[in-house]
Amino acid sequence: MSLDELLRRPVLAALHSSGIPDALLTALLDDLATALRGSQSSPGQHDAANGHPIGARAAAISAIGESLSALSLSGAIRATTEEMSAVHAWVRSRLLVCVDDLAAEKAMPTKRDVALRRALIAAEILFIEFDRELRIRWTPDFDRPPFQGRAAVGRSAEEFLGHDDKGELTAMLRRVLATGVPERAEIAITPIVSLAPLDGGPLDFLVAVEPIREASDAIVGAVCASTNVTELKRTQFALREAVAVRDLMVAVLAHDLRNPLSTVRALSSSFARSNTVPERVREGLLHVESASGRMDELIGTLLDFSGTRAGGSIPVVREPSDVHAVTLAVLEELRQAMPGRRLTMDSVGDTSAVVDEARVAQVVSNLVGNALAHGSPTEDVRVMLDGSGPDLVLAVRNQGATIPPTLLPVLFEPFRRGVGATSHPRGLGLGLYITREIVRAHEGTIDVESTDERGTVVTVRLPRAPTAGR
Repeated sequence: MSLDELLRRPVLAALHSSGIPDALLTALLDDLATALRGSQSSPGQHDAANGHPIGARAAAISAIGESLSALSLSGAIRATTEEMSAVHAWVRSRLLVCVDDLAAEKAMPTKRDVALRRALIAAEILFIEFDRELRIRWTPDFDRPPFQGRAAVGRSAEEFLGHDDKGELTAMLRRVLATGVPERAEIAITPIVSLAPLDGGPLDFLVAVEPIREASDAIVGAVCASTNVTELKRTQFALREAVAVRDLMVAVLAHDLRNPLSTVRALSSSFARSNTVPERVREGLLHVESASGRMDELIGTLLDFSGTRAGGSIPVVREPSDVHAVTLAVLEELRQAMPGRRLTMDSVGDTSAVVDEARVAQVVSNLVGNALAHGSPTEDVRVMLDGSGPDLVLAVRNQGATIPPTLLPVLFEPFRRGVGATSHPRGLGLGLYITREIVRAHEGTIDVESTDERGTVVTVRLPRAPTAGR
C-alpha cells in the first residue's frame, strides 16, 4: 500500500462522519505526507489548510493523529515506530502553529474594538476593565495618557495615579465587586504629571462602575468608565459667579431706583391734584403717576426675584385674614382696569386663614391677570375659593388655547411666557415664578391643568396656618 493510500483511505473513511470538511482533511493529509517524506518545510508553510478557521484546523489535526494511532493499534494499517513518531511530531508542531495563530488573532483588535475605541476617544471617556484583584484586564486606551508608553494589562490602575485621592476610586471598585450594585460618583483625583492641569490641582472625574458577570452570574471583575469634567465644572463655577454678580447688580439697581421713583410718584400725585395746575398738565401728571406705580411694581418683582435667586425665599408676614375679602378687592381693581372683560367668583366654606394679605393679593392678581392675558377675550375668567376642607383652595380658570404639554413642566420658571396672549405682555416673565415662590413661602402648593374640555385651571392650596417652628 502506497504512502498516500496509507494516509488517505483509512483516515478519510474513519473521519467521514466527524463533520470536519473533507477539503480541510485532504489539505492537512497533504502536509502530513510531505512531513513523512522528510521534507524540511516549516510548519504551516505551503499549508492549504491555513485558510480555514483556527478551531476547525486544530480539531482536524487532533482527529487525524487520533485516527492514525487507533488504526495502527488495530492493525488496519502498518506503520513503523519511526513513522508514528513522525506523525506525533507533525501533530504537535501543527497544533503549536494553531496556538500561535490564535494568540496573534486575540492580540489583534477586532473591528468592534476599533470602533469602540474611536467612540471612547471622541467622547473623551477613559474605559478600563478590572479583575477581582483590581488588576487591569483590558483597556482600549493603551496608547493614551496615563498609559502612554507603559504596559497596562495585568497592573493595578493605582500605579498610574497620584497618591492623594486614589483610595476613593479603589473603595468604589471594591464595593461594586462585593455587592454587584453599579455606582456613579464624582471623584477628584490628583493624577500623574502627564494629565495634571496647569495649576497643579486635582482633576474632577465623573466615574461609573459596573460589575462584570460570567454566565453563571458570578462577578469576575468590574468595568470603569470615567470622564474628565474638570473644565465643565470650572465653567459652571464661573457661570454661577457671573449669575450671582448679575443678580446682585439687579438687586442693588432695583433697590436704589425705588427712592427717586418714590419722589417722582409723590410729586406727580401731589401736583396732579392741585387746582393751580392747568388741566392738560394734570392729565400728563396722572399718566406719570400711573407709569411710576407700574415701575414700582416691576422693581418689587425684581427685588423678590433677586431674593429667591440668592437662596432666600419670599418674605411673608402672616396674620389672620379673610381671603374672600382679599380676592374680591383684587378682582374689583382688575375690573376697573379691564372693563370689557367678565370676572366671576364663587366662594364656599370658611375662607379665613393666617396669611400675608398683600402677598395673597399678589398671587390672585398674577393668576387672574395671566388668565385675562392668555384666555379667550369672549369667555369669562372664573375664580373659585373653596374653604370647606382643611386647606384653603383657590382656583383660577380661563378658556382659550391650551398650554402645550412641553411648556407645563417649566411654566413657573423665571422668564417663561405663555403662548397666545391676547394683549401685549407688560411684565418681565416673572409673574408665575413669583406666585409659586409666594405659595411656597406659605407652605402651599400650586398646580396647573390645561385641556380642551376644561380650559386652563391653576389651583393653589394654602394651609390655614403655618406649621410649628415657622
